[in-house]
Amino acid sequence: MKIRFGISLASLIPHSLLSAMMVARWAKEAGYQFLQGIPLRGMSGRERFPLPMYYVEKAWNPVRSFGQARRHEPGAEGMPSCLNDWIASPSPEKCAEIFDHLPGRVISHHFENASGYLVELCPELDMTPDEIAFKCRTEGYGLVLDTEHISRNYRENDEKHAGMTSSLITGDVVRILAPHIQVVHVKNTDPDLSDAVFVKYLLQSNHRDEIDFVAEFKPAMMLPGATRQHMFDFLCQMKQLVEGYSA
Repeated sequence: MKIRFGISLASLIPHSLLSAMMVARWAKEAGYQFLQGIPLRGMSGRERFPLPMYYVEKAWNPVRSFGQARRHEPGAEGMPSCLNDWIASPSPEKCAEIFDHLPGRVISHHFENASGYLVELCPELDMTPDEIAFKCRTEGYGLVLDTEHISRNYRENDEKHAGMTSSLITGDVVRILAPHIQVVHVKNTDPDLSDAVFVKYLLQSNHRDEIDFVAEFKPAMMLPGATRQHMFDFLCQMKQLVEGYSA
């Protein structure tokens, strides 16, 4: 089984807003093998990073102004915005420009008519596990297992699903979809939390021979030294988690 470990530049906010190139060097020094990119303030998309960028996502919910975010008006993704959307991302137009220049396979939250796309499992797909697996088999899509999105309910602002709960929350779901999961976003390595449980379900199922694990922990206001230590510790914990369940 071939396992690779990468890290999301978004996890390294605020440092990646100051210099995405700098945090990419930190990632290489910490032992990560690749990057996952996203349009961030200060980036051009043409950077020549010291690690390859294997995956890329669109900006979370970019806004055009500080005032828009302060008033919590809908951003480019239709969700109520917040100051973090303004801090992390330039305008929607600039985000689209950066995104167009970033290398790597695109990770989407929808089944889009584009070859090579990976689809992140989330409630908004509105499909049963068997329907998702059939679409992957017949149309060649790969899947991303995000340990947060697979276990959350529909978002509160989603009027279409108001009051409804998600069905993508069981180990059986992971077992059905395991042959199509190519990437895992790991938010937390605590063995008592759902992240580790879903990794266990995946690695004890009929999974692919090659899986990439991406550190996608929530950004935190830490000094550079503490951030770099956290990156290293998180990688060690991810490896321990994966090796423990794949042994």
